[in-house]
Formats: sequence, C-alpha cells, structure tokens
Amino acid sequence: MKRKINQKINSYFKKKKYSKLVRLFAKKSTQSLDLDTSCFFATQAYILSLECNNSLSEQLFIYLKKNNREE
Repeated sequence: MKRKINQKINSYFKKKKYSKLVRLFAKKSTQSLDLDTSCFFATQAYILSLECNNSLSEQLFIYLKKNNREE
C-alpha cells in the first residue's frame, strides 16, 4: 500500500498536479491514528495548499493550530 501511495505522490509531483497532492496528503492526515503522522501529512498538505492557492489551506491551518503545530 505504501508503494502505491509513493507512486501517486511521485506522479502528481512530476505532472505538477499540486491540488491533487494537497487532497491526497489531507486525506492521509485524516486516516492516520498517530497524531505525529497525521500532522506530518497535514503540514505537507498545508504547505502545498499555500503554494497553489488551494481552498483547503484554512482548514489545514485550523487543524495544525488545534494540535499545537502552528502558531
């Protein structure tokens, strides 16, 4: 399963489909049971969302702030 996700990530980066990456990372953050892993994926999604003006940036910021990952 990890390999499939990595292939998707690589493909989206190569094709510059950043909005799809944001959604993929955001989805992975909600699926993780571990807070550190969840926040890692949320951080990746948040950074990319800012880069490509994705509408999820505000929601991701709120999540990261709630979990003391953003000030």
